[in-house]
Amino acid sequence: METPSTNRRIGFRELTTTTFFLVAIRGTDENTTLYFQIGGNAAWMVPLLQWLAFVSLFVPLTRKMERHGADDVFRLLKLMWGPTATRLVASGLFLLLLALGALCFRPYVVMLTVMFYLRTPEHAVGLVLLLGGMYVASRGYEAIGRMGSMFFVYAMLFFVLLILGIADLVDPSYTFPLFGPGIPQILRESFLTLGFFGEPFFLAFLAGATKGGVPTFRRAILTGTGIAASMMSTFFLMYLWVFGFPSVNDILFHYQQLTRFAHFGLYISHIEAIFLYIWVMASVARLAVVLYLLVQLLRLALDVPEGRPLLPLVTAYLFLTSLIPVGINDIFRWKYAVVVSATFAMLLLGFAVVLWPLPAGKRPPLGGRLH
Repeated sequence: METPSTNRRIGFRELTTTTFFLVAIRGTDENTTLYFQIGGNAAWMVPLLQWLAFVSLFVPLTRKMERHGADDVFRLLKLMWGPTATRLVASGLFLLLLALGALCFRPYVVMLTVMFYLRTPEHAVGLVLLLGGMYVASRGYEAIGRMGSMFFVYAMLFFVLLILGIADLVDPSYTFPLFGPGIPQILRESFLTLGFFGEPFFLAFLAGATKGGVPTFRRAILTGTGIAASMMSTFFLMYLWVFGFPSVNDILFHYQQLTRFAHFGLYISHIEAIFLYIWVMASVARLAVVLYLLVQLLRLALDVPEGRPLLPLVTAYLFLTSLIPVGINDIFRWKYAVVVSATFAMLLLGFAVVLWPLPAGKRPPLGGRLH
């Protein structure tokens, strides 16, 4: 059952921190390898450019929602294309995000078992992570926001401590040449991999659960993704300055390796377990948001009133896919393809909604709440 609440709605602070965890953790997981592959020593620029592209696509979408009185993009799509076509859109996005979620979850299990829990079976580690995310997701959108808001302070605190702990190891000279493989490649790859910001974009389907309506939703998403992009950029600079270039390309799980270098003086070292705890909690928070978003998209696609019974099915799928013995290089290759597909899905949805003609006074009928 969900956490007792008067309205089951999420506020600005909760949505901001939830969005932050959705994006920022990509700077601490296996996606770091992809960023360095596409950006070289200029990988730190990529999330900032992606955020600018995200803003240019997200703001017009929410402006149109606001102009036509649609509290979420699902109702706006029903107004434009009718219920059947809208459910097909929700189905396609569900399958796309389900594939992306599976490809993102598997490396989490690999990282924890290879680097920290060598004697623990992979399926046990994956099951614990998924059960944690499933429990939080089952408590509802508001509970997810509360968890994100609570752990945001700790995440920022340990982010600062990590920077201080490795400050004497950095070498900023690796920043140059400033544009790495060249401006054309940086711009092209930043645009193609905009799908890394896909989950916050598709949270527009849940915008109706935001206190303050679309304006608050827009400000929260832009603030959360902006902070996350800045943190990712900072992490990439730290990896570059500590590990060097091109050596940084030969490392997997950069964040976990970096925490092993953190120290304070001569006697305070080997404190990576503290940073691991924060990372695991952040990953559970992200899993909870992804599971909840997937369940709501599936609910909209199936046109059923209750989404909670679908949660175990989605969770079971992610768990079963995590058991498939796939090499990490294959995961990177498939993930890049899925991320590019998510980019084009964002562009198609964004441009279709913004450019589709609607009479100025036409508004969707009022709908129910999320379940």
